[in-house]
Amino acid sequence: MSDSESELIQKQPQMDYFKPSEQGRTFQEMPRNLVDEYEEFQKQEKERLRLERKAIYDAQDTQVKKVKEPFVPKDTRRKVEEFPVWNPANDKEFLTMADEMLDPNYEELAKHFDTHVAIVKKRYTHLNQPFIFTMDDEEKLIALVTEAYDKNEEPEWAQIGQQIRNKPGKECRKQYFKVMAQFWNAENTALLMKLVKSYKDKDVKPDWKKISEQLDGRPVKVLQDHYSTEFEKMKKIQ
Repeated sequence: MSDSESELIQKQPQMDYFKPSEQGRTFQEMPRNLVDEYEEFQKQEKERLRLERKAIYDAQDTQVKKVKEPFVPKDTRRKVEEFPVWNPANDKEFLTMADEMLDPNYEELAKHFDTHVAIVKKRYTHLNQPFIFTMDDEEKLIALVTEAYDKNEEPEWAQIGQQIRNKPGKECRKQYFKVMAQFWNAENTALLMKLVKSYKDKDVKPDWKKISEQLDGRPVKVLQDHYSTEFEKMKKIQ
């Protein structure tokens, strides 16, 4: 038996002092050299636990970095401000490409439109809100509503919404009248009133289809509603 082993055996009974609660002892009753050893032992344990926690945190940080790096393409390392503002004319092609993908690949879309991934994500989220209509959506909306009015039918807003990227019927109706309101100005309103008056002066019913042709093909129902509103305003003034 070596000297170190015999020394360890001799020290073994004294390790009971390290458990004062079990032995009913206090630090005051322990020999001073064992108190110093116990305090040193505690310091070493704290340092060991600190190093273990640090190693765990470092390992986690490394794993997070390894996951994030593949999702950052090289062409998007530039700042967002370096890219031009999104062109709304690209919305139709952008949505068509995004819909063809089961899960939109923002990196591929950003590369195709030569823009930043963050810009693509923001635009996709924006366009998929129920109250947002692209230029193509508005053209389709006006065409569908005009078609219904030409048949002397009230538009089925819910069915129209299904044909425009599943928009709610309520939002389609609101957007349609919003677009119509933007069309009317003092010049267009004056032209409408003049054309209707020209028919009434001849004691003839207004030919709304011909009037519509002179007003950018606005639906007859819209022309009649706007004429009635403006006519009532004129009567109140008189």
